[in-house]
Amino acid sequence: MVSYLTATLEDEKYYCNAFTDETNKINVYTSDSYGRLIKQFQGDNVIHHTYQPWGERAYRVVLRHLHHSIHPDIIVK
Repeated sequence: MVSYLTATLEDEKYYCNAFTDETNKINVYTSDSYGRLIKQFQGDNVIHHTYQPWGERAYRVVLRHLHHSIHPDIIVK
């Protein structure tokens, strides 16, 4: 696994955690490293699970103290 990660990520830093249920958690420091690692996993058909990166997540906004007569369509625009 270490040689696979080193070949994929080259000189970039990463760290791994091994768990007792035979799973490994791999953390990388840049979004570029993340993208290359995921593409490599998909190309080699490696079974993996990932979370959506922070930069690609949708925003959640809470608006308070709006009058109840304001139609939601006006806010969306």
